[in-house]
Amino acid sequence: QLRAHITKTSPDTATLRLTDPDGNPVADCESVALRPLPAAELDALRSRSAGALPLYTVGWSGPEPAPSPGKGTWAVLGEGGEEIAEALGAVVFAGPAALGAAVADGSATPPDTVVVPFPGPYGRAGMPVPPTADGADRPDTAPTGAGLRAALTPLLSLLRDWLDDERLAAGRLVVAVRGAVAVSEAEAERVDPVAAAVWGLLRTARTENPDRIVLVDHDGTAASLDGLKAVPASEKAELALRQGAWYVPRLSAVPAWRPAEQPARPWDPDGTVLVTGGTGTLGALLARRLVTGHGVRRLLLTGRRGPAAPGAEELAAELSRLGAEVRIEACDVGDRAALAALLASVPADHPLTAVVHAAGVLDDGVLQSLTPERLDAVLAAKADAALHLHELTRDLPLAAFVLFSSLAGVVGNAGQANYAAANALLDGLAVHRRSQGQPALSLAWGLWEESSALTGHLEGRERDRLGRNGIVPLAAEEGLALLDLALAGGPAAVVAARLDLAELRRRSAAGLLAPLFTGLVKGPRRRASAAPVPKSLAERLGAVPEGERERLVLDLVRETAAVVLGHSDTGLIDDDHSFKELGFDSLTAVEFRNRLSAGTGLRLPATVVFDHPSPAALATLLRGRAEAEAEAAGATTGDGPAGADPLSGLAALEQALARTPETDTATRAEVGRRLRELLAGLSAPEAAPSGGAEGVAARIKSASAGDLLDLIDSEFGRKAGSQ
Repeated sequence: QLRAHITKTSPDTATLRLTDPDGNPVADCESVALRPLPAAELDALRSRSAGALPLYTVGWSGPEPAPSPGKGTWAVLGEGGEEIAEALGAVVFAGPAALGAAVADGSATPPDTVVVPFPGPYGRAGMPVPPTADGADRPDTAPTGAGLRAALTPLLSLLRDWLDDERLAAGRLVVAVRGAVAVSEAEAERVDPVAAAVWGLLRTARTENPDRIVLVDHDGTAASLDGLKAVPASEKAELALRQGAWYVPRLSAVPAWRPAEQPARPWDPDGTVLVTGGTGTLGALLARRLVTGHGVRRLLLTGRRGPAAPGAEELAAELSRLGAEVRIEACDVGDRAALAALLASVPADHPLTAVVHAAGVLDDGVLQSLTPERLDAVLAAKADAALHLHELTRDLPLAAFVLFSSLAGVVGNAGQANYAAANALLDGLAVHRRSQGQPALSLAWGLWEESSALTGHLEGRERDRLGRNGIVPLAAEEGLALLDLALAGGPAAVVAARLDLAELRRRSAAGLLAPLFTGLVKGPRRRASAAPVPKSLAERLGAVPEGERERLVLDLVRETAAVVLGHSDTGLIDDDHSFKELGFDSLTAVEFRNRLSAGTGLRLPATVVFDHPSPAALATLLRGRAEAEAEAAGATTGDGPAGADPLSGLAALEQALARTPETDTATRAEVGRRLRELLAGLSAPEAAPSGGAEGVAARIKSASAGDLLDLIDSEFGRKAGSQ
């Protein structure tokens, strides 16, 4: 409790003395300067004081020094990577197929880390630049839909090839991008919306494959290229390199009040406001708010069906009763010619003064299921339309250019790589426009309570999954209050979502919280006296008797499946029913695999649910993998059953491989890689098996799983069939 004693010293200043209730001094301020507060910001303050939700923004924590370079082998994929390859001492391959073929024929070993460079910003990527209205070339470059597809379509193909190639299953993919993010306001003008879209697609790819893909935005300096060497030694999956220093993304709440980074122009009651997607659920809520809260009197609402959209006639009548002139038109805003014709129809006496882009479509599916056609359908309605609006209105004195983005582009929702890319482009476009002195605001919305064309398909299970990730649906009034707050001033790109901080803390305690959210909650308190808790499945199995191990693993599988499916009772998870019968689809399979990987410490392929289609079958795989890992660790330290004898260690490896299913190609690929490294390290001539180390290495490079077992038998003194 504080008592405040304020003494006015001039029209704009005062002294301030703070004491506790007993009169003891707490603080003295010799001078407090006062300034007028705009009405819109005062309204935002009132909303916040009444318990309104905060806006969030993605900041970059740093700089921090890069860790020591990691060990392992490197490769670079694609053209334009020569500079990176030289810095890493890596060989350049045309793509995953070329690298996989080189691994198969023995001319290359499976690399531990593969780097894919992406050029940018678009001004240096050679993307086409639209001419001005009079036909003259523009002095600067601009992103286009063609350039967007030229970047995303090959990347999608590369990612699918990489993830599907079993020969590369043991490696990590590092995508090195330029211009996707700005770690400070000074870098905003360097942001490339196309590179931002690449970043959004990669975020989903990383979510679906958390142990396989790393995102790096770098500045191209020699120090940063050299800093790539440290990526394998770090657990970070998303970072920025600037002059060799590391920055990591963290979500933080925008302060309750802050001076507007760019003062908002007032909405012109005589001007026309265009709202794309204006006949949809959110578009209708927005249109009402613009009329009742921002004094807009002329609205141009568009949708694919226009006046024929359900509820369009009633919406127009309601807005008219509120005092607005409303025109509803059918327009595919992804079609540049159609959009240009629509804008040309705006009357000169009521010119276009603001744009709100709320249109969009979904076509969800995991990354390996996406095609260029499914990518194009989502990009057209969301990203192409935004780029067309940017180009066609850039010479108009707009008061506002508002883009309805999605949290999917910020966190990389599983199953929404195409949608994440489209929305990340909107966020990047807003940052780019603001840096050019143009109005821009992108709101990355979380889930709304109101069912819309984009969320109406979500069942209770899908909404529960979002809730487990800490995303709570927004009530209509909460969302509109966030819109008012964002329009009052602030960053160009904000997150407008309701976050369940208690759930985020629970995920943090369980080790499941995405790094992006770690700045919002405190980590679990560690007690020095507490006994260490085994983390990996191998450690947990080692702590229980042999007879209890099967049940321990099966319970883990069933409990995880129940959480993913939203069941409170594990009794609903039958040991022998297929995961498909239990209700799994491609998205729940991804979440299930990710949770199991985090809970067991094992690297599991994305197809693990389909390769081992029942809880019992999957439990057998997990136990075999964990026990093999424990035996290998024991052989290395001399504490396990294999003892210190290297031949006994090879016997343990043989037994572990015999228990490893033929379908577990990831494990077998990793065993082959480590055996090759072992042979390469045998420097003493007398230690080399018959035929020389080179001959054995050549045999291993081309060996199948069965050949590897035969090779261990024949070359290291093991007899076939012995155990």
